[in-house]
Amino acid sequence: MVRRSGGRPVLVLRLPQEIIDKLKSLGEEEFGPRRGSRSGGASRLVRTWIYEKLGIDPPPEWGETPSPIATYQRERRARLAEEQAASEETKP
Repeated sequence: MVRRSGGRPVLVLRLPQEIIDKLKSLGEEEFGPRRGSRSGGASRLVRTWIYEKLGIDPPPEWGETPSPIATYQRERRARLAEEQAASEETKP
């Protein structure tokens, strides 16, 4: 079944819990433990296998390419930190 989540197509698979647990452990071995991750790298592992099987280069993972809002926020935080450091330097 293919559905949309946030404008992106999503494929839903039904798997036994034992297989899901094995995928999670393999994902953690491959990519390391991920804080706050519910799948433990299982989804990324499966996506990697699919792209390898199809012989297609995988697209960048989420967070690998900066979004415009993330870039703006990083620049804004850096600018505010510089302004704060400059104001602290001028204080006697």
